[in-house]
Amino acid sequence: MNTRKKDLSSPSFPDLMATLAGKVGVAGFVKECYGGVCIEVKDPEAFPWWAVLQELLNVEEDVWLRRRDEKIEVMSKSGMP
Repeated sequence: MNTRKKDLSSPSFPDLMATLAGKVGVAGFVKECYGGVCIEVKDPEAFPWWAVLQELLNVEEDVWLRRRDEKIEVMSKSGMP
């Protein structure tokens, strides 16, 4: 059984945030929330959906989408136990 948990103070989480911010650019806004990532999609047509979802899944994040106040949000949390 894997007992590792994501350490938000580790270099990997800030690196993930910076990588996502670089991929999203002006099409969205990346922030930390609920121990994971929340990305507000500002321009759905210009948003790099595949690149963002692939990046989050590659680091074993659980990912979901929701509509909030007429905006789309991509949210994630650690998929590691």
